[in-house]
Amino acid sequence: MQSLVTELEVFLLELVPDLHKFWQGISTERIDELEKVAGRPLPAFYRWFLSKMGHSMGPIGYLTNDFSSAAVLSYHRDEPLTDDLPWLSIGGATVDDQMAIDYFYDLKNSPEDDAPVLAQDFQGAHAYFHESFREMLAWSVMYRFRVNRAPQQCGGIVRDENEDVKAVLGPTMKACGYDEPISTGTHCGIYCRADSALVCRVSPGDDAVPYLFFQFGGENATILRKALGEITVRSDLEVEVTEWTPALDN
Repeated sequence: MQSLVTELEVFLLELVPDLHKFWQGISTERIDELEKVAGRPLPAFYRWFLSKMGHSMGPIGYLTNDFSSAAVLSYHRDEPLTDDLPWLSIGGATVDDQMAIDYFYDLKNSPEDDAPVLAQDFQGAHAYFHESFREMLAWSVMYRFRVNRAPQQCGGIVRDENEDVKAVLGPTMKACGYDEPISTGTHCGIYCRADSALVCRVSPGDDAVPYLFFQFGGENATILRKALGEITVRSDLEVEVTEWTPALDN
């Protein structure tokens, strides 16, 4: 677990160099208080997150969600966890909007180190969102600080009906000169090189998936088009671009 935490911390501080000046953690005593509310041991990654960002996530904080320990404790004063439904609220929505999502940690199905994250929409329906909180944070920060800030962006789907897409995409991106700074599971991928960055994901399930939704950002459309074309040449993956931002003339 320590190697995964170190990997993520290095990744975050490379993308947001001053992050350590602004994030604010909570004490071990406060973490233990939250663990009592959970009624079971907290995953090791979540304890690390709370020790670094349990009070404030600084510039990587979500604009529409509160991941602080205070918000978690406040929510569960009225909504205690049960053995049948041990979903810990870790990121409650702070805006009154039908698009707002609340995030929960599935402690019942958690391994020792981390746990799956569920999203709850405004109608109260829950669905698995990321295989782990660590992956969710890494995906979000890469998207917000690299992909979404790039002069040219595109989004779409990468698929292969006969393969586990992530297993094929990873080596293909490496062959195209992209690093994979964060190790991820079969439902999420994070790739970058100096001129561009790509993130992809799909809601997790029991099986490997034949497609992933991607967001890709770079210095210009030529770079993105060349990289996407190289992916199809180097593999049997099919790439469909569904949007360009800003829109292209042709």
